[in-house]
Amino acid sequence: MMFLRTCSIHAFNLYRLAIQFGASGHVGLVERLVQAGVECPPCVVEGAKVMALIDFPVAKTDARILKLMVEHIFDPLFQNRKFGNVLHWACAMGRSDVVELMIPRVSDVNIPSPQGATALGIAANMNLMPIARLLLDAGA
Repeated sequence: MMFLRTCSIHAFNLYRLAIQFGASGHVGLVERLVQAGVECPPCVVEGAKVMALIDFPVAKTDARILKLMVEHIFDPLFQNRKFGNVLHWACAMGRSDVVELMIPRVSDVNIPSPQGATALGIAANMNLMPIARLLLDAGA
C-alpha cells in the first residue's frame, strides 16, 4: 500500500479504472480505495496531456462517486503549477457541482492560481454567472 501512496500515476490509474467500473454500478471499488487510504492527485500529466479524474464520464454523472472524490480524493490545498487548485479547475470547466462541493473544503475561495486568477475571476471571465453567484455567496 505504501507504494501506491508514493506513486501518484499508479494511484490515479487505479481510481480512473474504479470510476469507469462505477458506470456499471460498482461504486464500491472507489469506496474501497478511499477506505484503504490510497492517496491520489486530482489530475496528472502524461506527456502534454492533463488528465483529471473528474473528466471521466461516470464522475460527471454519478453523484455518489463525485461526493467521494470531493470528500476524500481532492485535496483542497493541492496546487497545480498550470491550473491552480481544484476550485480553479472546476470554475474553468464550468462544473458548478464540483464548485458547490469544494467551497466548504477550501480555507479561502479567494486564493489566487499560480497565474494570479481567483476562482471568481475565472467564472466571471467565462460568463459563468451561476458559479460566480456561488462564489460570491461564499465570500469572494
